[in-house]
Amino acid sequence: MKRYSTRSGFTIVELLIVIVVIAILASLTVVGFNNAQRTARNGARLAAGSAAIEAVKVVLTKKTPTEVQAAMGQNPGDDWWRACIGTGHPSVGGKNACGYYGSTVYVWEVDTFNTLLTSIAGPVDVSRYPATQSTGGDTVTGPYIETAWVDGKSMLAVEYSLEGTGQKCNVNNEPLIYRLSDGSNTLTAPSGSAADYTSSGSGITECIVAAATSY
Repeated sequence: MKRYSTRSGFTIVELLIVIVVIAILASLTVVGFNNAQRTARNGARLAAGSAAIEAVKVVLTKKTPTEVQAAMGQNPGDDWWRACIGTGHPSVGGKNACGYYGSTVYVWEVDTFNTLLTSIAGPVDVSRYPATQSTGGDTVTGPYIETAWVDGKSMLAVEYSLEGTGQKCNVNNEPLIYRLSDGSNTLTAPSGSAADYTSSGSGITECIVAAATSY
């Protein structure tokens, strides 16, 4: 007499294996999608940063670095001069800000600078710049111009942030400013991947580009 198997469907072990495989594939799909989304957002940030750098360079064909600095705002309590490049940044603490910690604003829109920028280079559209936020609470909503002390000289620089650590600033041969471990700045590229960015940590990458050297 022939015996026929009455087994049908999967065993519990087989079902568990299938579930685990599906979960792994799903997680890989989510990671890939998230990476693609981050790449797209960083592409928008790089485009805005590049436009800001070009606009500042155009302004510097008509104005000296000292004149540009005079149009920027100086933060109370320190010797840094900063101004958002472009308008339309969110209101934080009563100021339209492009850089802030919580409710403490450290870079905001300055009318005199944006008037100077627009009159010479035209308006800079930063509306498509996706805000970045570090794990420490530092939020950047667009590129900004600032003074920087680099290799013992005062410089004008454009700064913006990218999402994720160790990202490439891609400044198209523009002089990138590097942050050393002691907190000082230099134009000399360090060895290794750090040459791709100014500094990296807390979930973001900082990009600072020298727009005008010593003055």
